[in-house]
Amino acid sequence: MIGKADSKNIPGKFTWDEINRFMTNIGQEEFDYDTFKLIFDADPNLQQLVARFDQEGIELKTKKQEPAQGPIDGNTGSDVVAQMAQRATNNAMAS
Repeated sequence: MIGKADSKNIPGKFTWDEINRFMTNIGQEEFDYDTFKLIFDADPNLQQLVARFDQEGIELKTKKQEPAQGPIDGNTGSDVVAQMAQRATNNAMAS
């Protein structure tokens, strides 16, 4: 996803609906903002891939970024959620 956005010189911005279609296609669980925030806060690897996220969706770190809309705060989560995020990240990077 990041590579495609970089090759087209566009931001890697996705709505939750787009993300959930992708997750369904790779056999993973769907996300909403609250679930993703738990995973994001618990997984440093995911934090390195995501520029920002909000109630509308996420923006991946790419060569072309949208203007910043504020910081992401908090650091909570569980090992299970972190493992789920790592699997999703690994699958996404393999695509």
